[in-house]
Amino acid sequence: MQNDHYDVMVMRLKGLFFESPFADEINDVIAGWEDSRRAGLARLALEQLLKFDGVMDAQSPGASVYGIFFHMLTRNVFKDELGPEDGVAWRSFRSLNRGIYGPVQDHLFERPESPFWDNVNTPETVETRADIVAASLADAAAYAKKTMGGNPDEWQWGRIHTYSWQTSTTKMKGRLPFFKRLGAGLIARYTDRGPYPAGGGFNTINVAAYHRGDSFNVWLIPSMRMVVDFSLDEPLFLVNSGGQSGNPASPHYDDGIAVFLSGESRQMAFRPENIRSQYTQVLTLKAPHP
Repeated sequence: MQNDHYDVMVMRLKGLFFESPFADEINDVIAGWEDSRRAGLARLALEQLLKFDGVMDAQSPGASVYGIFFHMLTRNVFKDELGPEDGVAWRSFRSLNRGIYGPVQDHLFERPESPFWDNVNTPETVETRADIVAASLADAAAYAKKTMGGNPDEWQWGRIHTYSWQTSTTKMKGRLPFFKRLGAGLIARYTDRGPYPAGGGFNTINVAAYHRGDSFNVWLIPSMRMVVDFSLDEPLFLVNSGGQSGNPASPHYDDGIAVFLSGESRQMAFRPENIRSQYTQVLTLKAPHP
């Protein structure tokens, strides 16, 4: 269960796109485009989504289209009203979009008449939900081809959706003056780990949320996984997402990453004899004699 990458929202999306009256609206929009190349991209995205099983594995082509589609849909629905990219409104929206509320999912499934569907940059036209969804499908396939090549079978969610373990200094690098930014980049080579291909997404038990509308870099993961099996003499299995040590020179700084990525865990000893067997070096602190 802790490694579950199944996204229940995929089946709801497929119902909307392939089994509802809205499916005809999408196809009518695509059929009305004069740009045959763009229409082909939109249909390619639909083909990938139709055969997608909903499992957001890092190797999945369907997961890549699904993830990119929601990224593009976020930008196409909200960016024209809330931009520019570095504006307060867009940056605030991106922060909101990281939380519990998913505005793009809410609009797609529950708000077909929302004024946000209209692109304010085209005053001569009032876009509908079908217009923006069709455009986002084409944008998703175009992005996948540009970043992962022309063969959809070689598209993989984990090629763009990645884990990285970074220090606070690295995360602040973009806000620092030039020389400090340069120094932070040099330090990052020593302190940071990644990127690693990531499965999962917003709606999976094994969560790996990214910044929809901004980037695919994972920002939210399970910080620790734990299983307790009371039928065993040593019942506790646990792994954190990085390592136990905060010292980059220590082998325990990042030795939890491989275990975390594999979905495995480590048995934690409680019995004294099992605790002692783990250590080759022991530091004993004794109080001084009075």
